[in-house]
Amino acid sequence: DFFNDCSPELQRWGHEHFRPQATAPFSDYAPIARYPDVPMHAIVGTDDNIVLRAEHSAMIRRRIGAAPIELPGGHCPFIA
Repeated sequence: DFFNDCSPELQRWGHEHFRPQATAPFSDYAPIARYPDVPMHAIVGTDDNIVLRAEHSAMIRRRIGAAPIELPGGHCPFIA
């Protein structure tokens, strides 16, 4: 569940606000030949049950050249 670390009320709210999402980002590499030369960061939740943390962290290292910042929580920290 996207909201495994949220209250039942927030889970209901989140599910009510789901919208269709493009599938291409999950099957194709981003159409960016080279990322900008600026500091970049990525966050992964230690309790995320949607993505596989080890694989996702490796992808972040490959794409932006930085280790992800691990925070406690699930897939949607901006909701929790």
